[in-house]
Amino acid sequence: MKFSLIIPVYNTAKFLPDCIESCLHQGDFKLNEDYEIICVNDGSTDNSIQILNNYSGGGKIQVINQVNAGVSEARNNGLKRAKGEYIWFIDSDDYIEENILGQIYQIISNQGADGFRLEIQYVPENIVYKPKSNKNYKVELKTVPPYKKASTAFNYIVSRNYLLKHTIQFDPSISYGEDTLWCFWVNFFHGQFIYCINPLYFYRQRAGSAMHVKTKERHIKHLNSMMAMLRTYQCAIQNYRNTLSDKEVSLLKQRVYWSTQNVLFDAVSIGKHDRLNLLNSLIEDRLYPYPILWNRLSLNYGFKNILVNIICLFFPFKWYYNSICYLYSLIQRFR
Repeated sequence: MKFSLIIPVYNTAKFLPDCIESCLHQGDFKLNEDYEIICVNDGSTDNSIQILNNYSGGGKIQVINQVNAGVSEARNNGLKRAKGEYIWFIDSDDYIEENILGQIYQIISNQGADGFRLEIQYVPENIVYKPKSNKNYKVELKTVPPYKKASTAFNYIVSRNYLLKHTIQFDPSISYGEDTLWCFWVNFFHGQFIYCINPLYFYRQRAGSAMHVKTKERHIKHLNSMMAMLRTYQCAIQNYRNTLSDKEVSLLKQRVYWSTQNVLFDAVSIGKHDRLNLLNSLIEDRLYPYPILWNRLSLNYGFKNILVNIICLFFPFKWYYNSICYLYSLIQRFR
């Protein structure tokens, strides 16, 4: 088995057939011989399970059912079942280019690479996948690695042995940023990756997706996730410092400072008592104050992010941070 396509599924019945059909239209590879499709139903309450059963009944996909535990647990469970040499995590509301797996495998195996990084293309929510039977589609490679590392799991097709060797899994305790952390570990161990020019993955932009829903519960989960990421980067420095270059240590510290900034930004809207405890915890761990992150003032991160970073710019000054928290509490009081 050359590839395992792992698809976590939660209440995406409207888009799920598109996703599965795009995975099935890989005419250059034989299903269940050259590649397998593993769908992990994460406790869906809509019609997703019926759709999965229809496909599994025909032997086209494997289905794993689990009590709702989140996308990280679903992906990890899919990985445990996988038999392919290479793993590709695909979201159930997205779809992939057809007739590409054979080309990708030939490229990876010829170069003995640990994985393959591809580009993504954003598509509207209402777009419908239509097979083109484009057997002449050509996968093109970049001669120079991209400047920025990708931060979503579906950007990467990774050797299963590479993931197992380095114990790279998704952290179930993180609800937001789990992809960022997984991609961090994928790149951390200096694997050999091949870089592709083509947008082979089509990301459906949905207003109702988890990344677009703003609630108090989501905010708390985001705060906890940023704290977990912060601790992970700390541990990476402590556990691997002897194997890291000065530049790598510096970049890791930047991740620590960035995560600390995000934690403080999220903590602006929590209670004063909880915020004080959090701040004291950061001070005790020598994570606060941190250097001012001037390099975050860039439109490369988007206009919204630059506004956020302007607000956060002087968070290392406790008086400034407390002033922002006070102003926020006044605004909330009079809303």
